[in-house]
Amino acid sequence: MLCGMAKTKLYLLTGDFISAEEADKIGLVSATVPPERCLPKAMEVARKLAKAPQHALRSTKLALNQWVRDACLKSFDYSCALEMLNFTEEDVHEGIAAIQQKRAPAFPSAQLPPLPPARL
Repeated sequence: MLCGMAKTKLYLLTGDFISAEEADKIGLVSATVPPERCLPKAMEVARKLAKAPQHALRSTKLALNQWVRDACLKSFDYSCALEMLNFTEEDVHEGIAAIQQKRAPAFPSAQLPPLPPARL
């Protein structure tokens, strides 16, 4: 979770898209540049990394990746299992149909029964 629980829940539960600016602001990306600056910026970073002490870079990358694996492994496996279970639900078929038909989805699981009349 790179951006905190509140933002994580917001984007995962709503399915809202994240703009490049928002991804940069909440720390999901390391930098944003206009398309014409993408390759020059990537090459600039690559040159800087190529000139750095390689053993230190590798060790740092290994340590950071291990930290992510340790922090996320249990949650990741659980998340994958739940996601696979969701693929068996009828909502998946409705989502696919909505995309193919270029319309808003009407997920069966989101259809709430009518509320009983209010008593005064």
